[in-house]
Amino acid sequence: MSDAEEVKISMKVMINKEKTEVLFAECNGDFVDILLSFLTLPLGRIVNVLEKHYGAKETPVIGCINNLYNTIANLDRSHFWTKGTKNILLNPTSSFDEDCGGLKLNISDYQPEYLLCMRCSKLRFISVSANQYAFCKCGIVIKTYDHKPKLSQADRSSGVFAINTTTFIVTDDLQIVPDEKGVVQTVSLLNIAGTKGAELVDVTFGLNEIMNLLRASMISETPLSDVLLSTTRHMRESEFETTLTRIEKEENPGSKKMILKVTLQKSTNRVLFAQATKEFIEFLFSLLVIPLGGVEWLLASKSSIKSIDNLYKSISNFIDDKHFKSPEAKNRLIKPKIPHVYISKNHILPLDEEILPYHYQDGSMFSRIAFPQGHGNYIIGSRTYQVMDDLTVMPFCISSILCSLNEQMISLADLKEVEIEIGLEEALSILKASLTSNSALTNGLLNRISSKQPIWIPCSALTEMALLLLKIIFLFLSVSDFKPLREREEKCSGKRRSTTQKVLIRKMMKWRRVMFQPSDSDGVPKRRKTESYAKRGSRSSKKAEEEESEDADTEIMAGILVDFAGDIAEESGWKQKMT
Repeated sequence: MSDAEEVKISMKVMINKEKTEVLFAECNGDFVDILLSFLTLPLGRIVNVLEKHYGAKETPVIGCINNLYNTIANLDRSHFWTKGTKNILLNPTSSFDEDCGGLKLNISDYQPEYLLCMRCSKLRFISVSANQYAFCKCGIVIKTYDHKPKLSQADRSSGVFAINTTTFIVTDDLQIVPDEKGVVQTVSLLNIAGTKGAELVDVTFGLNEIMNLLRASMISETPLSDVLLSTTRHMRESEFETTLTRIEKEENPGSKKMILKVTLQKSTNRVLFAQATKEFIEFLFSLLVIPLGGVEWLLASKSSIKSIDNLYKSISNFIDDKHFKSPEAKNRLIKPKIPHVYISKNHILPLDEEILPYHYQDGSMFSRIAFPQGHGNYIIGSRTYQVMDDLTVMPFCISSILCSLNEQMISLADLKEVEIEIGLEEALSILKASLTSNSALTNGLLNRISSKQPIWIPCSALTEMALLLLKIIFLFLSVSDFKPLREREEKCSGKRRSTTQKVLIRKMMKWRRVMFQPSDSDGVPKRRKTESYAKRGSRSSKKAEEEESEDADTEIMAGILVDFAGDIAEESGWKQKMT
């Protein structure tokens, strides 16, 4: 990064009167290209770059992604098919690496490998492999060539993604709009307010500032203020929306659902750990090779990382095609492809793979170098793994699990095992939770457990439960507040009272009389004898219908109990007691 450390990018920034917030920045295409390059970085590369720059202790925590990355780093080489497969996960390449070489300031710290065939000496092309060797179309093995082509000044001046001649407005939370839209429309689109007394200042961004901006954009909703004014406002986990809204994505037709055995702590309703096969582990590990833009595409711009969501949405919502270098550049940013062989053809997430360059002789021959067992096959053997709630992965060991439970003072009686089927929705939910939470399995799967494993209660049992609950409530009323309740009804009879309130209290009184009647051997409260129906014939049909409805009331008490419980508490003066 020595060349990058010398590069500086200048721009104008509008700061509020109190100097506590950046309102917006006015910049050219060079800075916008750098911002858009954030979306090209795979998740594993982001952790790698930040750790190299800040050190392991100062690297920001990005949900559970850091834990997943460190798990791979700490796992023994014997768990992976080749050394190359492990290295791919720790520092994955991107389909944009060649493009990002033209950035005025490239923070990716990745030098693309060029390969040279001694037989076809004129062919030089970027390697998509993490290994030393690949095959040329002519069939011979070729080695890496350290030649890096120099980009002409014309290539650099034209921009990488955005046209360099356009001026852009960038807000504190990384929304981008071309300045051609006019003052009123721009201010309205970006919700810029409080410009009275604001100050315009000139700032410069170098390598350190860009690295700080990448860091802040992953953990803060005001990254520009964080970098320029040191007014860091980190997003707390409680502010992240980990619930996955319905996202319309077509499943990979060849993908197979996985079964995950999850162990819950009943008292806290959280996931302690999961027992997983290599298929689920490879799914988790493959998350690190997905570029940030691919994550945004999968989650429909709802990753809950506000700054990155805004950056991605700016591409399709605010920046027209004419401001990009080409329509293809825009489309690639919206839906980036994964490098060749990084994911299996039957991957559970609907991701597109980069097409193998023409110069390679055979895709199957190439893939066997890094992935002897096929595309995206990282883990060797058929071991069982333990996945913690924070996505720390380790070999499954019952003795270590029991020791851990003892250390946490968790009783075995407090545990519950549940099997969950992992499909596309569950995979997306885990991905989203892993970006914003340190409890990816709990936040990503617990709502699935409750929704996919409903508790079915027979109607008769439900009625019996409701009757029992109401008996307890009415017992309490008869002891303490039933008499005042009746007195209040009499006192308020001449005053304005809602019909609902009156009906409610009358129903309570009527049901109380029913509840305390003797019961038959089958548990059904005794009511009028069968012969009493003969007497009903002389009554009006309306009265008969009312009496018939009394029997039906007992069947629907469970639903009614929920509706009127709050009103009963308020009418009987229990409100403060219950809270």
